[in-house]
Amino acid sequence: MKSLTWSEDGDQELELEVQAKEIEKLKKENKQLLEEVVKLKKKIDQLTLGVEVTEGLDSLNQEHAKPVGDKNNIKHIEVNGNRPVAGDHVVAMWGQSKWQYFTATIISFNPNSLKYTIEWDDQDPTGRVIDYFNLAIDKVPSNDQVGVGSKVLFHQGKYKQSEVHGVTRSGGLRWHQGEIERIYKDQDGNTLYDGHHTRGEKDGKWVTFKDYSFQFIGYSIEDFRMPPNVFD
Repeated sequence: MKSLTWSEDGDQELELEVQAKEIEKLKKENKQLLEEVVKLKKKIDQLTLGVEVTEGLDSLNQEHAKPVGDKNNIKHIEVNGNRPVAGDHVVAMWGQSKWQYFTATIISFNPNSLKYTIEWDDQDPTGRVIDYFNLAIDKVPSNDQVGVGSKVLFHQGKYKQSEVHGVTRSGGLRWHQGEIERIYKDQDGNTLYDGHHTRGEKDGKWVTFKDYSFQFIGYSIEDFRMPPNVFD
């Protein structure tokens, strides 16, 4: 009987040992499965985020893919009320001499090409088709529109009357693109602005005209114009 009991006890111990090993194996497998679940969840989260971003980009692209001429889409290119329209008096860049701006009146606007047809104040017959980004409404900006680092149009130098392609062109002011670098008050409390040209000879700009200076100093707000900027 004793040997039989020992045998039964041994069998039980062996069975318990097998079960313990099986439990350990199941625990390991369960741990691995849990790790896989975590990895899969992360992938699902990433895929979900990717879909949301893609959908957001698609929506944005669809919004900006509307025909520019659509009256409901014009708001996308209006900036602070600075979008010029037909009849507006503007300061525009003359294509025959880069980065010089002169006064003109808008005749029409092509919403597909974002180009304006203008009539120069001095009656110059050349360079009358102007890109949207190369003109500004001829009005004095508000003080809160001009800060350090602001891009502005400022006048510097004059040009005389001459004949161009058989047309007598009158004289006027030369306008240029500049950047504000200092704002301060004079002794009378007036706000004054200092700055510099943003374009130079390396950009194809003519810099040898009379009264040219890289810096402009002591200008008032009345001496500036604000160009439209689609990225503002």
